[in-house]
Amino acid sequence: NSYSFDSKSESRTVKYFPGTPIINSVQFITLTNTVTNPVYLDKIVSANGYIKFNSLSLREDLLNSYKIDNIQLINKNTAVVRKINFNHSYFVSPGCTLPECKRLKLDGISQEASQITQQLYQFQYNQNVVLPSRMSPQIDHWGYFNQNGETILNTGSVTNRAPNFPGTKANILQKIIYPTGGSVSFDFELNDFDAGGTNSLTGGLRISRITENFKYGTPVARDYIYRKGNSAASSGTSYANPKYTSEGVVI
Repeated sequence: NSYSFDSKSESRTVKYFPGTPIINSVQFITLTNTVTNPVYLDKIVSANGYIKFNSLSLREDLLNSYKIDNIQLINKNTAVVRKINFNHSYFVSPGCTLPECKRLKLDGISQEASQITQQLYQFQYNQNVVLPSRMSPQIDHWGYFNQNGETILNTGSVTNRAPNFPGTKANILQKIIYPTGGSVSFDFELNDFDAGGTNSLTGGLRISRITENFKYGTPVARDYIYRKGNSAASSGTSYANPKYTSEGVVI
């Protein structure tokens, strides 16, 4: 087998928070990176043909970057045997159309073979709460959206940096629909840890239940419990609390 790559010349502009945020303010630094001949996987070649990766469309959330639109299975006679399409759209933050307000979303995967198009998988996401711009200061200690209402990035105690369950699960994958008509659903909960006998919430999500829904028959659910043995104590462990610096001073 062998591999080949497609090179594209592109320039990207990236916004990000500085490594040491200023107390009670937010400072955006804009960098322009010029990427010379970035490498995208183009094909994988074997004795019986090759797999072709087609990155045809520019992304709207990452400037001058490409997404994979489809993958083709091509035989040694150069005939397309099968084509797998990736159907995309975007999560869009309210009231904003800038790249940092968009996030690429995979809506489904379809297949074309023998002149027949078949929907393989569909993906559904939690959109009860929509993520803000990636530049938003509404984040907990671990960087997850927490709906704290902040408009500037504070690092002091005046800022609510606690985890928020509705914010953390914004736009999370909730359901996969199979081509058979069945589906699998995911329920989540916040991580927690044992803080000296008290279970305390912390950043990020974990699976609490997976439910298999069959086209015919009774759904089957599996619950996931994160406890020490048969006790009520969380099996999670806390590391050092987050610390913040401003101009080299630890707060």
